[in-house]
Amino acid sequence: MMESMQTIGKGIMQGINQFIDNDLQDFMPLFVIAAVVLAVFLIKKIIQKIKTK
Repeated sequence: MMESMQTIGKGIMQGINQFIDNDLQDFMPLFVIAAVVLAVFLIKKIIQKIKTK
């Protein structure tokens, strides 16, 4: 049982590393857009909390 879990863990890590090496640059604009949208959303929430106090 323990060996199979280690094998699954190694497979997952290998897949993640392969994704980072090969495909991450294709998705980078989406991550940047998501980070900007998230930051704007959080700043809006903070401003609303400050205004209601």
